Amino acid sequence: MLHLDEIGNPTSHFIEHLKGYVNYVIFEERGELTLLDLLKKLKEDSDVRDVKNLAYYSNGKLFLNPREKEDGDINRSFLRWDTLSTDITNGIGYALSSQGCAYRCKFCSFHLLVKEVNYREIDSLKEEMRLMAKSGSIETVVFNDDNLA
Repeated sequence: MLHLDEIGNPTSHFIEHLKGYVNYVIFEERGELTLLDLLKKLKEDSDVRDVKNLAYYSNGKLFLNPREKEDGDINRSFLRWDTLSTDITNGIGYALSSQGCAYRCKFCSFHLLVKEVNYREIDSLKEEMRLMAKSGSIETVVFNDDNLA
C-alpha cells in the first residue's frame, strides 16, 4: 500500500481530483474481481487494505493498494439477468461483446489502460441474451462496448 506522497504518478493525480466525490476507485483493465472483493469486504465491515487494484482515502490521505492483473474471462463475466427484477433493471439490459480498442487515437488514452481487444465468444453472448429474455424484465438491450467501430 502506498500513500500519494510516496509516488506521484498519473493514476494518483487523477484519483486526487475525485476526493470528496467517490470513496473507492478500482484501477484495473477489467475490475470485476476487484469489485467483488471490495463488496465482500464492505459487507463484512472488513479492512480494504488488502484489496488489490484499489485506491481509497483514509484519514484524508490517498492510498493505492498494490496492482495485480485480473484473470477475468470476458466470456463468463456477465450478469444473471434472470435473477433481477424490473425495478432493478428498469427494463434495460447492458451487454458487452468486446473490450478494448484497436485504435490509437492521439486524443485518447484508453488504449493505455486496456492494451488488447478481447472479443466474447458468440455462444457466451447468446447465453446472456437468453438470460435477458428469460428474465421477462428486459425490454431493451444496450451494447456497452468500448468501441463498436
